[in-house]
Amino acid sequence: MSTELLDMQRQQYKYNASTTIDKVKKKAAHTRLRRFSHCSFNVKLRLFRSFCICFYDIALWRHVKTTVVDKFKSAYVKCLKMFFNFHKYSSVSDMFLQLGLPTFCTISHNAEWSFLRCKELCSNIVYGPRCLI
Repeated sequence: MSTELLDMQRQQYKYNASTTIDKVKKKAAHTRLRRFSHCSFNVKLRLFRSFCICFYDIALWRHVKTTVVDKFKSAYVKCLKMFFNFHKYSSVSDMFLQLGLPTFCTISHNAEWSFLRCKELCSNIVYGPRCLI
């Protein structure tokens, strides 16, 4: 076989694999959404606050590329819209005001502030004078 034919087959395989993975991910997301679609608004709000707002160690994300953080922000908003049945083009700020949920920037700011406050209160000789971020 020629190398061109092998390259074409590899590219076709990569395309088929990626589309299959995307289909599986979308199906799993829709299954989860259907599972909670009949819950009341308060139950959905409690579930979202419990499972979707918990970003562990987000205060240490200062050295992460902004493109990665922007992807997290857009995923956060997309999950919010899908979970609470907002329209695709709904106003994001209006959604946050209606739901009473914090924005991604607020979550990261509060986590960073509380981390720095805990660091200042720490009396450990090794940890206290050094700056981690």
